[in-house]
Amino acid sequence: MKKTLVALAVLTATSAFAQVTLTGVVRAGYQKTNSTDFTENQSGLALTDATVNFAATEDLGSGLKASAGITLDQNSSAFPAGSAPNGTAAALNTNGSRASTGSINRRNTFVQVQGDFGLVRFDQTRSTDLITRAWVAPSNLDQGIYDGSNIVARAGIDALTYGLAFGPVTASLQYVETGADGITTPNVNVTVLNLGYADGPLAAGFSIKSSAGAGTTTFARTINNEAFVTYDFGVARVGLGWDGAMAAASSANADASALAFGIAFPVTSALTVGANYASRDVNTTSEFAANYALSKRTVFNASYGRQSAKEVSTAPNRTADQFRISLAHNF
Repeated sequence: MKKTLVALAVLTATSAFAQVTLTGVVRAGYQKTNSTDFTENQSGLALTDATVNFAATEDLGSGLKASAGITLDQNSSAFPAGSAPNGTAAALNTNGSRASTGSINRRNTFVQVQGDFGLVRFDQTRSTDLITRAWVAPSNLDQGIYDGSNIVARAGIDALTYGLAFGPVTASLQYVETGADGITTPNVNVTVLNLGYADGPLAAGFSIKSSAGAGTTTFARTINNEAFVTYDFGVARVGLGWDGAMAAASSANADASALAFGIAFPVTSALTVGANYASRDVNTTSEFAANYALSKRTVFNASYGRQSAKEVSTAPNRTADQFRISLAHNF
């Protein structure tokens, strides 16, 4: 639910105005991780998510509109894991989760201008994989545990996008630099062509990603294709996803394509249950979830997930499980 904080003043003689909105979510509950070879097997109570989104929109007149936004969250995606010997925050846990320092962090930032010509947008955010759009089950898990699965992966990116909409069809061309946020010498440059469709119960998307090393990183240019489709049948919502092979990538099994599947059943008007699954070669991830809506903004969720990475040279045949039961309030 959006809350209007400010409807501000006339900026020009044409009565252009800006409006700022605030949204967010707070989740807390019990969570547990365990694995066959990771050093951090943890359990306990935790503030699993605390996120605030600020967004501003300004009417520039003549059909033009400018928007900007920033997302802040508390670094609480995992359990407190102590500190490194030098007193600094602990490093990334070996299961992909991050230590909780209680600090406030900037997660996503964007600024854009749109009009009849289309949309021009700059983002500083995290990369995504289209196959995760097939995961329609209402899971609430720390997705960082899957970053080492060789199926999905995320990285800090800066992205410049030009997009157009044609009714239910959207198209965009995107230039992406990967690496630490705002890095001046990116690790990899990626050019992305995106096509999307959304109308009623059907949504679908397709991307062509062309990657090349930048700065001191060098490897052959690779082309990666991704796609997803979801359909709401009423009695169930179903999703399918596909991620093409990346033959020039260095991680194990990246030369095999990945498949994803998701299904969600509305048992009652309040209760939804479902499952998500993805695989690349012999590596798999699976999730099972139940979501109960106490109101439009407050929900109770129970989720379980497992990652199995059977061909990782440094840790063969590893598995990792995570479980979370939480109460969330959206505002």
